Amino acid sequence: MMPRRHAPRASGSVLEDRPEAFLAVGLFLSSNGHRLVCSQADATLTMLAVASGSMDETGFAEWLRARVKKR
Repeated sequence: MMPRRHAPRASGSVLEDRPEAFLAVGLFLSSNGHRLVCSQADATLTMLAVASGSMDETGFAEWLRARVKKR
């Protein structure tokens, strides 16, 4: 199976890509000496917004920049 190469969004199931995308963000940040600082509710609502299309890639990038901290 080929990996998907797009931002998580509604493509069958709204929740289809959300867990994998969020784990990939965390792994990338951790491996580069950073961490995401936000509540579980904030992260969940944001990933649902990305998956539904109500938050675009630029909005998600801005959301991340505001919450990424050096470890």
